[in-house]
Amino acid sequence: MQVRTNVVFKHLENSDKKIILNVGCGKTKLEYQSGYFKDWKEVRVDAYENDTAHLITSIVDLNKVPNESVDAVWASHVVEHNYWHDLPKVFNNMIRVMKEDGFGIIRVPDLGSIASRIEEGLLDTVYDSSAGPVTVIDMIYGHRGFVESWGDGMCHKTGFTKKSMEQLLSAFNIKGYVIRRAIVTGK
Repeated sequence: MQVRTNVVFKHLENSDKKIILNVGCGKTKLEYQSGYFKDWKEVRVDAYENDTAHLITSIVDLNKVPNESVDAVWASHVVEHNYWHDLPKVFNNMIRVMKEDGFGIIRVPDLGSIASRIEEGLLDTVYDSSAGPVTVIDMIYGHRGFVESWGDGMCHKTGFTKKSMEQLLSAFNIKGYVIRRAIVTGK
């Protein structure tokens, strides 16, 4: 279901709603991930064909998305699926598609928060998600169930700590906040 860019964005031109680009959308709609954006118009982008994506393209190559066409970019657990050397393209694309006053929210696994758990057990469940239990090894290399179902594109090709993300944002002259979210487990 590849949709032509002009068709996707044409119907948004007269919309009074703000537009958020959900890159790496998968099958879960943004309203279920963040209630903040419930009144926004969501444009869904994924590298894999699925019934809910408006555009099928890689986050490394968002050429189907017009310049300065969205108010915000949501990238939840997608940036780490790219090699470090591709991150300049990823971040430049996100910046390119945002309006001048736009913003982005990037969620990635925090390797710093699980570092001490590696010795305890790679297969220990860290938390439960809609995809099932997430273990230490899933946070490092990609959720094993997704990798098995979808292939190598679901593997994590890089990783982040709070400090490395701050350095990356600084390198792109992006003003932002890096927040480490506590992982709550039954332990």
